[in-house]
Amino acid sequence: MLAAGPQEIQAREKVATQDPAATLMAVTEIISRWRSGFPIEALGVASFGPLDRAPASAGYERLLDTSKPGCSGTDVREVPAQVTGQSP
Repeated sequence: MLAAGPQEIQAREKVATQDPAATLMAVTEIISRWRSGFPIEALGVASFGPLDRAPASAGYERLLDTSKPGCSGTDVREVPAQVTGQSP
């Protein structure tokens, strides 16, 4: 969802889960399209879990073991961070 405020939704997108590379590429394309028309000041990405949330962990922000094939260990913040110009 792209919003200028709590009551100012500009756009909504839903990405079907595919393999990690395809899913993150779809997210990248959406963010890139939004950036062409709106400044992005903050970014949140919803993801199935479990997600490593321990900042001191080597796997921080990566998916932990999951039943979804090929998804364990995926870094869910690297690609969106690259698109927005923010470091992960």
